[in-house]
Amino acid sequence: MITSHGAAEVIPVTGWKSDVIVEAEATDAASSTTGAIVRGIFVLVEAGYTGSGTPTGTPLAISDDNIVTTKNGTEFLVDPTVDNTIRDESDGGGTLMLVTPGQYQDLQFFITGVGAGDGSGNTAFTATVQFDDATSVVFSAGIGDWQGSRENNAFETASSYLDTRDNTYFGSGLWNREISFDLLPEDQEKTIVSIELTLADRIAISGVSGTPVEGADAPLVIRSLTPVAGETWQLALEGAAMTSYQLLSSDALEFSSRILIENLTQENPEDAGTIGGAANDLITTDENGQARVRFTLSGTTNFVRAEAAP
Repeated sequence: MITSHGAAEVIPVTGWKSDVIVEAEATDAASSTTGAIVRGIFVLVEAGYTGSGTPTGTPLAISDDNIVTTKNGTEFLVDPTVDNTIRDESDGGGTLMLVTPGQYQDLQFFITGVGAGDGSGNTAFTATVQFDDATSVVFSAGIGDWQGSRENNAFETASSYLDTRDNTYFGSGLWNREISFDLLPEDQEKTIVSIELTLADRIAISGVSGTPVEGADAPLVIRSLTPVAGETWQLALEGAAMTSYQLLSSDALEFSSRILIENLTQENPEDAGTIGGAANDLITTDENGQARVRFTLSGTTNFVRAEAAP
C-alpha cells in the first residue's frame, strides 16, 4: 500500500554510494560531486548555488543539519558534502543498514532518479525489509517518469538538475517522488535492521524515513558525524533520556569486526550528555535524550555506529 505520511522521522542508514548534490558554494557540477544520477550524467543542486549554468527548476532547500523536507512534511537526511546521497540502478541497488535498528509503522523513500525503463511509463522500485528475526517483507511500486508531475511528487515544483558534462540544466527541471509503505501490525512489532534495494533502469534513492511505533523504545539516532581536525570527529546523537551508549567503529558495513571507541571528550560547555566508563567509553544522554562527543578515528575505519551500553 502506497500512502503519504507527515509524521515520519529520519532513519540514518549506511550504504550510500556517492555524492550527487552540487553544494551551494560550488562553482560547477563535476567538481562538487563524486557520482551522478541516471547513467552518470545528472546531479541535484542545493539552494544558493550560483555557479555555471542558467537555472531551471527549483534547487533543494537543505537545512543546516542536512535535512530536506517534502511537501508532505517528511524529513530526509542528505549531506551534500560527503558520499552519502544516492543508491541507483548502476549496480542494481544495494543494501542500506540502519545505524540503529528500530520498529516502524511505515517507511518513506526519497526518489531522486525516475526512469521509464519498462516502456509503460513506470519503472520498478523494490525494497526488501529485513527484520532481526531473519524474516523479511517486500515492498514494490512502479515509479512514473520524472519528466512529468504525479500524485507522489516530493515537492510542489520540479527540482533543478545539472548535466555534469557541460553544466547545463535539464529542461524545466525533473520531478522527485516520495513513496511510502505501511507495515502490517505483526511486522510493526519486529525490529528492522536493513533494507535491500532492487532498482530498475534510471531509478535512484537518496533518503529513508519512517514513523516509529508508539511505545517502542526511543530510537537511537546519530544526528551528525562531522570532521573537526586531523583524525578528530564530533558526533551528536539522540536516544532515550539519561541512557548510556557506546560507540563502535569498523571497516566493514556489516560490522563483522568492530572496535570500541574510547577516550571520548567534550570540548564545549554546551555539549549535551556526560562521559563515563572505565576508559571514557560511554556517553550518557541528558534529560532530553541528547549527547555530543568528540573522539579520534585512525586507520581504515569507514563506519561508526552507536548502541546501548551492555
